[in-house]
Amino acid sequence: MRDADDRVEWADLEELDLRLLDSTDPEVRTKLVSGAKKALTVDGFLFVTGTGVSSETLERNLAIAQHAISGISQEEKLSYAAHLDRGSYVGYKLRGIWQQQGGVSDNIEV
Repeated sequence: MRDADDRVEWADLEELDLRLLDSTDPEVRTKLVSGAKKALTVDGFLFVTGTGVSSETLERNLAIAQHAISGISQEEKLSYAAHLDRGSYVGYKLRGIWQQQGGVSDNIEV
């Protein structure tokens, strides 16, 4: 556990300003596409601005997502499990169902 005085170095994430999609300048759009590619293939994280979504809406959606992850029992989640063995991806996916490189199980819960 970190001490209160320890400082965490911020990640240098690519910022994607979606307002730039309205630009008619091909260079601006090319730069946006390059930034999106870096964010998805290098950072593994999207930092998106200029969406037009209000802070209130964003915070509400994040709260709903957090509740779905930590506020619902595992038993209830399992009742909505996807039937991956039948080729269906509709429903809840358990952590560890996908393998990453080297055989490491994922930590994704959706």
